[in-house]
Amino acid sequence: MEFWLTGVKCFETTDGWGSDQVTVWFRGSPMFDDECDTGDWWELENTRADFEGPEKVWVKERDAGTDELIGSFWVTPDMGPGLQVATLTGDGSHYDIHYAVGGA
Repeated sequence: MEFWLTGVKCFETTDGWGSDQVTVWFRGSPMFDDECDTGDWWELENTRADFEGPEKVWVKERDAGTDELIGSFWVTPDMGPGLQVATLTGDGSHYDIHYAVGGA
């Protein structure tokens, strides 16, 4: 199976001052790592990873010396086709993570 990260939308950054340095992790590797401000939309192409069983996607905001959890969600091989959206609201934020799961 394949996990496709297709977009990151920031409706609200985490508590604290300034923009967020957001990293989306899948199977222990970063798939997205960029600065996000309220209103930012990152449309991603060719951002994919193979997987076989249930896997957790972690979204974190890097701060000096610490990572704050924005949220996480599971993807599984038996998820239906088509685009999916995970809404995450950790640490006072609001992010939508757009993704798809499909055959390899």
